[in-house]
Amino acid sequence: MSAQKNPKKSQCTSRSKVIPLASTLRLSSIYFTLVFLTGFLLGAIRQGFIIPTFHLARSRAELIEMPFMVLCTLHWARWLIHRYEVPPVAKIRIVVGGLAMGMMVVIELIGEYFVNGRWETEGDEGYWIRRGAFAVAMGLFGAMPWVLMVVGR
Repeated sequence: MSAQKNPKKSQCTSRSKVIPLASTLRLSSIYFTLVFLTGFLLGAIRQGFIIPTFHLARSRAELIEMPFMVLCTLHWARWLIHRYEVPPVAKIRIVVGGLAMGMMVVIELIGEYFVNGRWETEGDEGYWIRRGAFAVAMGLFGAMPWVLMVVGR
């Protein structure tokens, strides 16, 4: 008699190292949500405390916040990989990070439009520096699951 396959087995087997699309979307959504909520919290602290207390321009305050966001991204990516046992396969990790990055970019653009009532364009002296730093941070956010695999963590 042939052995029946158990449908409740792990979604990722050690032989195939394939994660179904639904699981990939779920992992990306979890990663996005954790980093977004952390950024939301840090943004509230920046807007409500840092800017008024130290009389900083928005662009300077965002640049000060950026390293903390990158560290939080590193933390949440490591947590996600260990908690959900994401296999060390480049394709899987790139897809998880890329989908989460896509979600983050869409939400950031929508939020920017609704908060300012318009798309921001060269409003202050630090606009291009802030946009460049944001692009680097987004790239790190999307690549972090893969980077952790390459580094071996």
